[in-house]
Amino acid sequence: MVDEDAPDGEGRDREGSSRGDSPWTGEWNGEVEISLAEVRERLPDLPSARTLGGVSLVVVLLLAAVLWFVRPWLHPLVYGLLYRSPGLLQWFVLAVGLGTAGLFAVESRPWVGRVLLGLAVVSALLTVAAPLVGAEYGNERLADEVQSQVTSLEEIPETTTDRPRILPQAVAAQYAQNSLQFPRHQLAGDGVTFLDGTPHWSYSLQPDGLVNTFVGKQAGAVFVNMSTQRKQVRVLEQEFDCGQGQLVTDDYLWQLRKSKYTVAYQDAFAVSQGGDLHLAIPYIRHAHRFRATPIPQVYTVPRFGGVALVDTDCSVTHLSPSEARTNEVLEGQRFYPYRLARMQVNAMQYQNGILNKWFTHEDQLEIAPLPGEDNDQPFTVTTRAGITYVIAAEPWGNAAGIYQIWTIDGRTGDLARYKTSMDQAMLGPRKAANFVEKDNPRVNWNTMSPSEPLPVVRDGTLFWEVRVVPDSAAGVTYTAFVNADTGDVVRYDTDREIKRFIQGRVAEDGTGDDGPTGPDGDLVVVIVDENGNVVTTVPVGTNQSVRVQRRRNATAG
Repeated sequence: MVDEDAPDGEGRDREGSSRGDSPWTGEWNGEVEISLAEVRERLPDLPSARTLGGVSLVVVLLLAAVLWFVRPWLHPLVYGLLYRSPGLLQWFVLAVGLGTAGLFAVESRPWVGRVLLGLAVVSALLTVAAPLVGAEYGNERLADEVQSQVTSLEEIPETTTDRPRILPQAVAAQYAQNSLQFPRHQLAGDGVTFLDGTPHWSYSLQPDGLVNTFVGKQAGAVFVNMSTQRKQVRVLEQEFDCGQGQLVTDDYLWQLRKSKYTVAYQDAFAVSQGGDLHLAIPYIRHAHRFRATPIPQVYTVPRFGGVALVDTDCSVTHLSPSEARTNEVLEGQRFYPYRLARMQVNAMQYQNGILNKWFTHEDQLEIAPLPGEDNDQPFTVTTRAGITYVIAAEPWGNAAGIYQIWTIDGRTGDLARYKTSMDQAMLGPRKAANFVEKDNPRVNWNTMSPSEPLPVVRDGTLFWEVRVVPDSAAGVTYTAFVNADTGDVVRYDTDREIKRFIQGRVAEDGTGDDGPTGPDGDLVVVIVDENGNVVTTVPVGTNQSVRVQRRRNATAG
C-alpha cells in the first residue's frame, strides 16, 4: 500500500520493496497461501517416536534412581500414606478413577456418567475424612485387643526401694549441660537408661551447628544418675560413624530407614554394654485391617515391631520383640515404646464404642495431665515385677481423682490394670501438686514449681512423689510425698530421708522412729515375718557382706 502523502519515490520504494521481497506476484490482498509440503520443509526435523520413547525411559529411570536414593527423606510421607492412614490413599485413588471414568462416559451414556461423577465427589469428600475415620476404627480395634489382654490387679505393685527414682528430668538436663566440655557438640534426647541396675537420664553428644552436622559426629553419651539429688554425671566418649545430629547418609535414621522401611521409629536412647556404646531405637509397625460398615475403609492397628541397635561403626541390627528380650546389649533395659503404651491406654476410651466416646462417655477414662512443662505419662519406675511404665487415668470430664492405674511391662508390654472403687477417691497427680503448694505457702510459687509427680507404692498405699524445682532447674529444693488417700503431705530434703520413707522406715507423718542405721548410715538387714512386719534389723558395717545359711544343728519338723 502506497502512502499518498509521502514524497515521490518514497512510497514507491516501500511498495516495491514490500512486493519485491514477497515470493508471490500480483496485487497482495493480505492473504497468503502455502502448501503443507512447504510447511513441512520449513519446520525443523522432529525426533522419531522411538527416540522419544528412549528419552522418556531414561528420564523415568533417572527419576526413579533419585527417589530411591532419597527414600529415607520420603519415609514420613510414604509411611503415612501406606500405613498410618491408608484410607486417604484408598479414597483418593477411587475419586480419581471414578472421576476419569465419569468424564469419558458422560458423552455416550449421560446417566452412567453423572452417577460416576457423583460417586467421585463423595470419594473426594471421604478422602478428607479418611484420617479421622481410620483413627477411630483403629482405636476401637485396639481397645478390643487391650481389653482381651489386660490383667486385673487386686493391689498396686509395690515400688522397689534400693534405687528409687529421685531426680527430675529438668534438673538432670541442667546437670548434664553444666558438665558439657565439648565445644562443637550439644546435648539431645532425654531417654531412660539403666547402668548397673541404676536408672539414669541419658543424652547424646551430637554435633552443634549447621556445618558440624555435615562434618561432625556424635561424640558419645552423657548419663545422669536419677536415684540421687546430687550431681552424678557420667560421660562416655565414643565416636559414632552414624549417629544423632548427623545429616544425610551419616544420620542414624537414614541408615535405619534404608535397612527397614515399613516401620515407625521411636526416640533413640544410648545404651552401654561392656564399655561399648550403642543406640537403641524401638519401633512400631502397623497391621492393615478392613472394615465394611458404616464406611468401607482400610485402616491400621499399631503393634510393637521390635528394636534396632546401631553400633558406633554404623552397623544396624534389627531385633524382634522376643530377640530383644534375650539380647545381651538390652539386658536390664526398658525398650517397649512409650508412645505405644500411651496409645493402648488412651484407646480404652473406645471400649464401649465410637458413639459412646463421642457422646455418652459411659465408663470412659482419660490419661491424667501433669503439672509443669515437658512432663507426660507414662512414668518409668521399678517395681517388684521389674521395669514398669505406670499411667494414671482419670474419669472423663472435670474429675481429677484416680479412676484407674495401668502398668505396662517395660520389656514385654504386658498390660495390667488396677481399678479404684467409688469410695476410695484417690488423688491424681494434678491434685497432688496442688496439695504440695497448699502445704507450703511460704514458698514463692511464682519462681518454683512442682515437677514430675511419680507414683510410689508403700505397704499398699499410693503416694505421689512430687519434686519442687526452681525455674532455673539448678537443683531440687525438696521432695514431697502426698498420700493419695488422705492428701497428707510430708517433705524431705536429703536422699537418705527420701529413701527411708520409700523403704517404710519412716512413719507416714514423717515424725516416727526410722529404725537403726548401719555404721555407714545406710545399709541394714531387715528381718520380717510372714506378714511383712519387721522383726529386727541388723546393721552392716564397712567392708562387711551378708550371707544367709541354715544353722548346722537345725532339724526339720
